[in-house]
Amino acid sequence: MGAVSLMKELIAGGVEFAIDGNHIRWRNSRGKMTPECVSVLRDNKVEVLQFLMSKTSGVLQIAEVTILDAIRAGNRRDGAVVTKTKLGVTRTYQLVEQLIADGQIHQAHDGLLSVVGTGYGHAKSNIKDHETE
Repeated sequence: MGAVSLMKELIAGGVEFAIDGNHIRWRNSRGKMTPECVSVLRDNKVEVLQFLMSKTSGVLQIAEVTILDAIRAGNRRDGAVVTKTKLGVTRTYQLVEQLIADGQIHQAHDGLLSVVGTGYGHAKSNIKDHETE
């Protein structure tokens, strides 16, 4: 099985992926990330990263996940999200605007932010649990 086919199968099975710099991180693998799967991902890292960075993969960058988690934790104002995520003012505002445009979050007339639908899942992010170099 090719790396992209494997990724699609894992995503369909509930494994959530994110990119952190040049690292591939995952969570909710529930035993699906076997040593063989990790080996395929590692051996085809460039192809996997390209797939994950494509809009069709549905995978968010780690900074976007951090923002969604901050909003879910009750930080519903822009300034509170900046403080909680520690991503910097400009970067946080850029990502918030992107997430609004992508339909991941909603900003009400009073400025309060909320996650639309399930977003990236209900669990608090701990994507750094697993990674491939």
